[in-house]
Amino acid sequence: MSVINTGTPLDHQNSYMMSDGIGLRNTRARLGLLYGDESALKLTREGDRTIASIDFSGENLD
Repeated sequence: MSVINTGTPLDHQNSYMMSDGIGLRNTRARLGLLYGDESALKLTREGDRTIASIDFSGENLD
């Protein structure tokens, strides 16, 4: 699943939030608990777009 934001991108001073924010850590931890090591949350930038992709193709461990 992917979500694309075409709004104002994060500036370089706040770019650490792309990988280190508390919400992202929590989301990655929850994905890991539910779907194991096969899950992933990735944030990328392509030009003026920010893309959040979640891969949870593994079996639900719940």
